[in-house]
Amino acid sequence: MKSDSVIYVTPTLSSFVLQDINHLREKYHVEINYYNWSNKLRIPIIFISQLFYFLTRIRKVKSIIISFGGYWALIPSIIGKIFKVPVYIILNGTDSASIPSLNYGSLRFWMERNVCKFSYQLSKKLLPVSSSLVGTVNSYYSGQNKGEKFQGISYLLPKLKYDYKIIHNGFDSIFWTNKTNTSKLENSFTAVISPSQYYLKGGDLIIQLAELNSEYTFFLIGINKPPFIDDIPDNIIFLGRISHKEMREYFSKSRFHLQLSIFEGFGCSLCEAMLCECIPIGSNVNIIPEIIGNSGFILQHRDIDELNQLVRSAISGQDKEAKGLSARSRIISKYPIERRINSLVEIIEQ
Repeated sequence: MKSDSVIYVTPTLSSFVLQDINHLREKYHVEINYYNWSNKLRIPIIFISQLFYFLTRIRKVKSIIISFGGYWALIPSIIGKIFKVPVYIILNGTDSASIPSLNYGSLRFWMERNVCKFSYQLSKKLLPVSSSLVGTVNSYYSGQNKGEKFQGISYLLPKLKYDYKIIHNGFDSIFWTNKTNTSKLENSFTAVISPSQYYLKGGDLIIQLAELNSEYTFFLIGINKPPFIDDIPDNIIFLGRISHKEMREYFSKSRFHLQLSIFEGFGCSLCEAMLCECIPIGSNVNIIPEIIGNSGFILQHRDIDELNQLVRSAISGQDKEAKGLSARSRIISKYPIERRINSLVEIIEQ
């Protein structure tokens, strides 16, 4: 390994992780430390494998970057501390949350909570993608249990001593652009929802909205028809998992994008849709209002009547093309991928 080597630790090879890695490889030799951590019974075996991996490489490593806090961060953080190699942990969302009523957040489990706390303590610096992961108060969701409205490491790990720097996610405005040669489909909406986060991402609200407005069309990306729902409105189209190119096509032909999350570390699909000139409609949580700004609409409370009124106001608005262009310009100016990579490089070089 070269002296400018970086080890990137991640439990997932999602697109935003690979984007970081590919750009960092333009300057460093980047090795990926990746295992399947979903099987909890295999964690002790993975720990041993990970320990051997780092002990054979650590003396030639410039720094260790870890995406998400979790079990995978424990061994690298310990080894980095012993051998005085700086460790940086990127906080993305679930690693800074505890919402038991929604079965969401790594910090709701005693063991993983303590692993995260110990790893964060050992790290040189935490790199949250938004300030809301340090601390936020949720006034959007009324169904939460007492105390769940306070999220972020400052609330959930109050005794933790840490240094941090906010480094927002970044987006490729060349790829994420409106590719259609025709006008957008009026009264059309996209939303990106994973099966495990149907309620967290507002899937139930979108179904109710579709039932109230048969003239609207909804494209739900990332999810097939949930088995627990019997009657689906005809104007709901489940697309399942599709490629980024296909996703870009639906963003390009849709007028609006819905991001109705109860908790959202950042909102990558929101930014990608805005780059494709979708007018954003988002919930009043975490960084979503900051992302949208004056280019879209903010739902203040998780209420179907309030949502229905807000959507109708958005549809009746004027200059939708200008609104979509404003959404694209906002992401280009605030969250370019170059700014994120430059910030990561600056951290590594320090």
